[in-house]
Amino acid sequence: MRKTEKLKKIQLLLNQKNLYEDQYEELLAVTGDWKSNYTDYLITEPINFVEELKRVPEADYELCTALLTMLVKEEIPENASDKTFVDHKGLLILERMNEILSVGVREDESGRYGLSCGIK
Repeated sequence: MRKTEKLKKIQLLLNQKNLYEDQYEELLAVTGDWKSNYTDYLITEPINFVEELKRVPEADYELCTALLTMLVKEEIPENASDKTFVDHKGLLILERMNEILSVGVREDESGRYGLSCGIK
């Protein structure tokens, strides 16, 4: 899937008021970004959600998809409310993915996205 198509799908989710775990899983599957090897991207063992998710602000797109896969696949820590934790952290990851993909992409008057080449 092209960068602009991924960006549109992420932005559609970001515009929704309530997001659910299955929507994250569906997004990863549709965009081809599901990471079956997500643990290869992690730095803690056993997995420490708090430490892993501290990496989101500086994460590249690949790490974001690995962290989102982790949220979907792994059991949420007992000290976190399952639904709230996944939904909130998933939203933060989606916002970062949106930020990364938005670099160099612009929306034209018709609502279509294209790569910006700096020519006006």
